[in-house]
Amino acid sequence: MIDSAVLHVAPPIVWAAVLLGVALVVSAGRRLRSGRGGHGIHTPAGLVVMAALIASTTHGDPGAAPAAAHAHGGMAVGSATLAWLCVALAVAHVVASAHRALSGSRADRAHHAAMGGSTAMMALAALL
Repeated sequence: MIDSAVLHVAPPIVWAAVLLGVALVVSAGRRLRSGRGGHGIHTPAGLVVMAALIASTTHGDPGAAPAAAHAHGGMAVGSATLAWLCVALAVAHVVASAHRALSGSRADRAHHAAMGGSTAMMALAALL
């Protein structure tokens, strides 16, 4: 998140790919352990939502990349629709995180609160 927001070392699509890869590894690891760990699908789903948010935004002006890549103006509507779809996914994840943060151990509550908070910040960044 720091790189996407401030440093701009790697393109957002690289971070999206990394998050999707980590989500797959986490899901496979949980599947192998079959039932151990209380997070279930929540953590991998959060990584996928974050990947979608990162992939739907660009460094700087969100309209700059589509406008530079395509001469026509039709991409702006598609980009806005994608951003709102990603925000809807993020809202669903934040609500699930808040619900899970209300129960469980102290470490689980902190984990879900941090995931929900970071997803909410990324969703706000996608809208700005």
